[in-house]
Amino acid sequence: AIPVFRVGEMALIRAEANARQGNLAAAVTEINAIRTKRATTDPHGIGAALTPYSGAMTADAILTEIYAQRCAELFMTGMRME
Repeated sequence: AIPVFRVGEMALIRAEANARQGNLAAAVTEINAIRTKRATTDPHGIGAALTPYSGAMTADAILTEIYAQRCAELFMTGMRME
């Protein structure tokens, strides 16, 4: 099965939109949905099982975390952009 879209990427798109609009708490909530997800609960068996985001609550820091998570989410899909 080849997924048409990645659920994690959708959460990261919402996180980026929230961060750019200044809603940093909502952005972190979306980031944590990706960071704390476990492979056993994902339909495609993908999960990082990381700790929740604990970095700085600034737009720049949160956007940097979003980009890092996006790189991991899209790894080896051919859709990852630098």
